[in-house]
Amino acid sequence: MKSNLNLSIRLFGWLAVMCGFIQTAAAEEIKIRADFSGGNVLVQKIEGNTVHIAPDLRGGKPWFYWNFEAEAAKPGRVRFVFPAEAGDQMSVNGPAVSLDEGKTWKWLGAEQVKFRKLGADAKLQPSDEFAFEFTAPLQKVRFSVGIPYLQSNLDKFIESIGENPHLNRDILTRSRNGRPVPLWKIGQSGEGVTPILVSARHHACEAMASYVLEGFLQEAISDSPAAVSFRKRYVIYAVPIVDVDGVELGDQGKWRSPHDHNRDYGQQQMIYPPVIAMVQLAKTAGVELALDFHCPTIRMDIHQGFYYAGIRLPHIKRNLDELTAWMDEERPPAIIGGERDLMSKPGPTAPTGGMPFSNYFAYQPGVKFAATLECPFTQPGNKMDAAMAKAYGQALLRAWERTEFVGVKPDEARSQWESARFVALKKSFQDTYKTNAAAAESLAAQYLDNPQAPAIYRVEAHILLGTLRNHQRNFPAALKHYELAFADKNSTTAQRATAAAERARLACLIPDTSAEMLASALQDFASISYPSAKQQASVSQAAMKAYADRSDFNQALPHALAWSTSAGKYDRGSALNHVAGLYDKVGRPEQAIAARQAAVAVLRKELDPVPVGVFGPLMAADLLDALNGLPTSTVAEKKAAADIALKHKLQIPSALSRVRAGLKDIE
Repeated sequence: MKSNLNLSIRLFGWLAVMCGFIQTAAAEEIKIRADFSGGNVLVQKIEGNTVHIAPDLRGGKPWFYWNFEAEAAKPGRVRFVFPAEAGDQMSVNGPAVSLDEGKTWKWLGAEQVKFRKLGADAKLQPSDEFAFEFTAPLQKVRFSVGIPYLQSNLDKFIESIGENPHLNRDILTRSRNGRPVPLWKIGQSGEGVTPILVSARHHACEAMASYVLEGFLQEAISDSPAAVSFRKRYVIYAVPIVDVDGVELGDQGKWRSPHDHNRDYGQQQMIYPPVIAMVQLAKTAGVELALDFHCPTIRMDIHQGFYYAGIRLPHIKRNLDELTAWMDEERPPAIIGGERDLMSKPGPTAPTGGMPFSNYFAYQPGVKFAATLECPFTQPGNKMDAAMAKAYGQALLRAWERTEFVGVKPDEARSQWESARFVALKKSFQDTYKTNAAAAESLAAQYLDNPQAPAIYRVEAHILLGTLRNHQRNFPAALKHYELAFADKNSTTAQRATAAAERARLACLIPDTSAEMLASALQDFASISYPSAKQQASVSQAAMKAYADRSDFNQALPHALAWSTSAGKYDRGSALNHVAGLYDKVGRPEQAIAARQAAVAVLRKELDPVPVGVFGPLMAADLLDALNGLPTSTVAEKKAAADIALKHKLQIPSALSRVRAGLKDIE
């Protein structure tokens, strides 16, 4: 009887999971469901306000895909805990969260996450977990390992496009379950036009790759100068979602038995209709360039950046180097790091049997370039989301347009305007402008005076001359060069961001800048999509000082707050102290105290252990400043902060003078 009861319980649990809706003994408290497009979860148990969950592998190897909805009967904090054996289950920014049934998503943030520890610390935190504060009775919230991209997202993209003369949408084939697999063609075939094959979601769970591909396609059908030029040379065949069944059903898709979509290429008997159709399409269309968009594993350093995988055949390596060199000019500055080359060395013979898209096409006749682009689920520091991923995809299209792809012959040369010349121009200028201004000026001028040079060389010449004039403290001339670079429609992403940041910073630093000019320069910088943290910090700090010097503290405050969020770790405490000072100026003492408390917390963390370089004493002075502004801090705390600077190996005069002045307040 007892065994029959246990069997019934297990059967009931299995049926509940298969239906995608899990209710526990605490049914009235917390409900978990996954019966929607892309849903995936296993609920192991619910104990009070703690939900033990795991990804539903559905016969596959261990991986990390999950996407579910939780409903709490009453407001309060709920913990979601993964099993220790599941491994890493969250990105560096925690889970993605949606409060509107999956329409929009944002990262929960690492503050609400506990990441599993390894080695000796494993017992302290054996598994990943996160917590969420439900704010209303019966509130429904969706959580996912990443920001999902489903057929509904593709449909929304199609709706936003409307009628576009450059796009033809068709059906490549139907999946094993009968779903249509979309095929897009962008541009027109013809003599001198190179066919490109791009795809995403061979592995269903790798959703961020779809946002990158969407940005790539969005730019390709646009009327930007890069897109117009691109369509004269290329025609795109795109398969936006390869594993349409897995995406809809919420499968991880990777390592599916007997093999997944991305190990179907080269099989004696291919089993997936989209793969069979793409192989045939490539032969019929004469594809010469092929790129497959993926996402890597969820954490680990190398997997938090973009990188290329595939076979490092000599001509593929040459073309990859050229493409990534132009990406240095086009990727959003906020993206952390450049693209790594993690391709594999080629073997003595071409591979056979099941293999990835990139490996298969690398060895096909006439193919100049074939690779996999691994797109991280997110990045630390910038909290890369769907919009930033799309911007990266747009940048990739622009870089692709600038790239001249060579063939298999090792002696095949590119034009004189390849990336190496552009890189050499910038390096030569940087090496000379401080020591030989005339030579640097001549170097830049030859591109301003050459009508045959590509437009980006002219733009770069203005940026370089702006750097030189700034060094010479000829600020009006520097501003003029930066204005010309910023306004040029042919400027690259990097050029436009650099010009906007330097122009804004100079406008802030010049004492007699008019209020109108200052506001205009700052507004132009604000129009830049995804500037780097360094650019944001530099401009925000300068703007804060400019308005504070004008005694316009209400205008200075938001710039100080922006600086405090973008400053490097050694400057964050100083930035928070400035925020506190401005709160005092505008009569908000409670916020000032909170800012100083935040500064103390940040600085104590960075001073444990004390850095051996100059930042140690400088941060100690910042810590003393923060403590002196807190009525609850003790004399012992203040003296301990001062001692860090006074006893430090490096005696930094500016830090010492600040510390001694701060100690006088105590004495």
